[in-house]
Amino acid sequence: METGNLIDFYGLCDSAHRELFSAIIHDWSERGLPREWRDENLALCVRTAGQNVPLFILAAADSAHRARLLLPLESVRTALGEIEVQRLQQEIRDIHGLKSQQRDDVLAVLEPGHSSGPIQQAVRDVINTLGVRLPNILAR
Repeated sequence: METGNLIDFYGLCDSAHRELFSAIIHDWSERGLPREWRDENLALCVRTAGQNVPLFILAAADSAHRARLLLPLESVRTALGEIEVQRLQQEIRDIHGLKSQQRDDVLAVLEPGHSSGPIQQAVRDVINTLGVRLPNILAR
């Protein structure tokens, strides 16, 4: 991703989401994992079969939606398998006080940047734990 796109993305975020999303992006990048710009959203990806597959999508608020963290479950299923989809869904749902909803095959965490510090840390922990586990998951 070009630096300009990341700056543009942060410009679309309110201050709370800019702070949370920048921490998530930093953590993901520290592990050397790919990310992509997708329709003004930032996708945290895994590289499988020679292509980047989105696992999490960081989406700033727009005229139709509040800021959100999206889990495209079909992409996760394709890249990592059904067990990992179920595990991620459960880990997100187990975060007490986190607002989420599922429509079709996308689990949306609503306005995570406006959650309390411990809730934000729990979201980061879910993402970081998956990032750490990815080499083992992909080796199976």
